[in-house]
Amino acid sequence: MDARLQRRIQRYGWDRAVGDYEQGWQEPLAPAHHLMLDMLAAQPGERVLDIAAGTGLISLRLAATVGATGAVVGTDISERMVEAARRNARAEGLGHLRFEHCDAEAQPFLDASFDAAVCALGLMYVPDPASALTEMRRLLRPGGRMAVAVWGARQCCGWAEIFPITDARVTSEVCPLFFQLGTGDTLARSIAAAGFTEVRLERLSTMLAYPSAEAALAAVFRGGPVALAYSRFDAATRRAVHAEYLDSIAAFRVGDGYRIPGEFVVAAARAPLSDGNQRRRSMTATATNASATAVNNGVNVEALMGAREALGKAPEAAQFRWRATCDWLNGTHSRATVSGFFGLGQEQQRKSVFRFDADHPEVFASEDKGATPVEYVLVGLGACLTAGIAAVAQHRNIQLRAVSATIEGDMDIQGILGMDSDVRNGFDGIKVTFAVDADASRDDIEALVAQSQKRSAVFDILTNPTNVTVEVA
Repeated sequence: MDARLQRRIQRYGWDRAVGDYEQGWQEPLAPAHHLMLDMLAAQPGERVLDIAAGTGLISLRLAATVGATGAVVGTDISERMVEAARRNARAEGLGHLRFEHCDAEAQPFLDASFDAAVCALGLMYVPDPASALTEMRRLLRPGGRMAVAVWGARQCCGWAEIFPITDARVTSEVCPLFFQLGTGDTLARSIAAAGFTEVRLERLSTMLAYPSAEAALAAVFRGGPVALAYSRFDAATRRAVHAEYLDSIAAFRVGDGYRIPGEFVVAAARAPLSDGNQRRRSMTATATNASATAVNNGVNVEALMGAREALGKAPEAAQFRWRATCDWLNGTHSRATVSGFFGLGQEQQRKSVFRFDADHPEVFASEDKGATPVEYVLVGLGACLTAGIAAVAQHRNIQLRAVSATIEGDMDIQGILGMDSDVRNGFDGIKVTFAVDADASRDDIEALVAQSQKRSAVFDILTNPTNVTVEVA
């Protein structure tokens, strides 16, 4: 399955599931949660990351363990899960616990910024679990600890027919690789491949207890990974999938309820004690010996770090609203103006007013008085990625000498001309090619570009769904 489609399914599916998730799954998942936390062994004062945190069931327990001298950050791809988790944290009065909306494969945190990290029953939904595990290792300090839990082998999970029952009625599979990590030693090998050491793995047989057929149905259809597909089923389809699922678990019925067998696989490991960023220290030492000039790419990393720390204590100030106005001039020629935005709790004014003319080229019978709107999209992506490279290079003590990017977007204009309804209006694809001259190896430069891509707002806007509202005042 296409990774972007998979992320959309998970994001909006768990948005749908949030109202039924805790009632349907808090108790059944508890054995895996207990074992995973035992294997992690978080300590007071530690900084811990909870990936795919959901409504915060694990994060709340970790916050109690690390105490007010520590900190816990929970992340999830579902905005509604994050909102629910934040409400739960506020209700408990836990000021050292916060939640962020982000992808497991692209966490918005600095290298080596956590003592420990967990992911409870979340890796099965990630398009590229190997990437998520590598990202987890990046975020751990040398010797930092991790623990993860996944569902076990398909044949050990009596509820597993929920996926083929749902997939038979949708155009794409909901979770095509759901049981892969729990089969054999796949999870342990994946963790080791991500660079972790001292990998330990345990398998845990369990029973999922539901007091009634209604409770069993609500858990899997409304509170779990097929919630998005289920929300689109009509009444007849819902009756059909209910009957098929209850038939698939009929052997596990006990009185009015069900005891459905399941299996969890739980693993723990460490980031290497030798600093995973050793190459950066070596480059820094070499540069220092060769020259008394400090790395200077024009980015004030200390200020950015200070802002990040301050926003962590006042997350409401991190809510920004960017703003532009656009006025029609003539034909396809328009002029956009940018002068201010809202952020840090108040209106902010730019040092200058910035104006951008947009038009179409002469081949479209226009006057070509500015770049086309789609070219501004390419400009925005290139500028965002380039700024990210400079910031990451500064943080990693890599001196840049030159950075240039070529950004190309392919488009079949039959779509915007209304010639073919099957052709989309926008780009078919975008390619960015960087040429970077820096005091670093090719691997280091590729890592700079990759990290910039992970943190790029414009890349995220282009590759993930963004709600856009167009209205008449």
